[in-house]
Amino acid sequence: MTSYIFYFPLSIFLSLELGARNKIVSPRFDSTGTESEFHKSTNMSSSPYAPAAKLLNQIWEKRKGLKALACNRNGELTCSKATYAQCAHVLQAKPLLDRLCKEITANNKGLLYVLLYELLLGPNKSIRGGGALKRQLMEREDELKTLLDQIHKTEGLGHVTGNPATVTIPRYIRVNTMNTTTVCVVEKLRAMGLSFFVDPHIPDVLVLPPTPECRAQIQDMVTSHQIILQDKSSCFSALCLVFGFDHNERDGVFLDACASPGNKTSHLASLLAQPATKNTNIVHALDKSLDRFNLLQRRMGELVGAAVSCHNLDFFEASSKTFKNVRAILLDPSCSGSGMISNHMEATRDPMFVNDRVKSLAEFQLKALKHATTAFPDVTRIVYSTCSLYVEENERVVQRFLQESPGWTLVAPKCLTSWKRRGIQMEELSKEQTNALIRVHPDFDASHGFFVACLQKQTQSKYIVVTEWAGVKPISSVPFYDNQFNQA
Repeated sequence: MTSYIFYFPLSIFLSLELGARNKIVSPRFDSTGTESEFHKSTNMSSSPYAPAAKLLNQIWEKRKGLKALACNRNGELTCSKATYAQCAHVLQAKPLLDRLCKEITANNKGLLYVLLYELLLGPNKSIRGGGALKRQLMEREDELKTLLDQIHKTEGLGHVTGNPATVTIPRYIRVNTMNTTTVCVVEKLRAMGLSFFVDPHIPDVLVLPPTPECRAQIQDMVTSHQIILQDKSSCFSALCLVFGFDHNERDGVFLDACASPGNKTSHLASLLAQPATKNTNIVHALDKSLDRFNLLQRRMGELVGAAVSCHNLDFFEASSKTFKNVRAILLDPSCSGSGMISNHMEATRDPMFVNDRVKSLAEFQLKALKHATTAFPDVTRIVYSTCSLYVEENERVVQRFLQESPGWTLVAPKCLTSWKRRGIQMEELSKEQTNALIRVHPDFDASHGFFVACLQKQTQSKYIVVTEWAGVKPISSVPFYDNQFNQA
């Protein structure tokens, strides 16, 4: 059963867009003085929908993400907030819009999707302005609304009831404990009058409403690197690598194999810097792309300083000869991204979905896992993660790795014992192995889709069991998040 997620209506932003026509609402040039890619190709039409339509077309043609095309190198928007919001909402609703406009032809696909969203899903259920495409949609308005009603009745688009439905994914912020404290951030959020909660699974993560107004209020803390915008599920990887295993072998070198843009890397460094770990660690972060490496190096310098050493290097060229004493590897390789709500390339959430691209990615992922064990013989712990929902990239990769690597086993992460959603059962994995796997589903878990496997090398050594993981505690009387933003 397919679900669709809709956020705060975007039509309220259109007045901002129109009112800013005669003003400079966003920088035309990026920080280097070069005209931004967005403005080079955007014809600033008088239509309130034209900028968003242009940006959407770029996203689909270039197969890039919204942030990659709408932000400059410093992460600043090169379009108005209204345009960004329009695109975000259309991308979130794209699976539904695909079905609604299956028999509609239009030269401007981006404009079609924006107008269709406004007509059927916007707060006013209407389209502002004129034009041939509007007239075409208005002629089929009754037909489109009937189809939408049928989807509503058969698949459900109401409030959360325990079944897949309209689930609001809140805004998660991770406090950069290398720069400030969670208590300090809590005091600032309270002074702003924001509603927020403590995440019950990850230390130093706070949960805020996903509104543009809230995002604007916390921007100063983002730019000053006191907080990091990071989805909850992507925090699981570093947490499991540091606190997921039952032994105290935490001294040594940690390696983030596919690190850019660096959220997981900075999280890993922050966790290792906590007094409870009682060690001195080195974190190496790799990325083979020069552009991504430059981004990674800049962000690590801003967020964690010298705690991470960045390398412009392909993971498959790395080994124990280049990085000695590596004991733990965080491996989050390229994947389909099917768990991401705004993913416009992989629309289906069927966990058994397989195509040539997914098969190719799975082969790459398995190759990376095997390289981690063969090129780094001293490694005893690997956390393998993806933002995919597909068994082919998740359980199947882990099963094949275990089959070909008899010296390794799955471990249920002790830091996530309270997490309910586990792996999908398949014949080649035992029930115990399946229950050791962590899954996050965007329709149920108020976070983007994710998968985590904790792999441990079987050795003759006996490790001392550690007990420093005590779960997440309330902070300054802030309650835990328990789906409050989804309650009526």
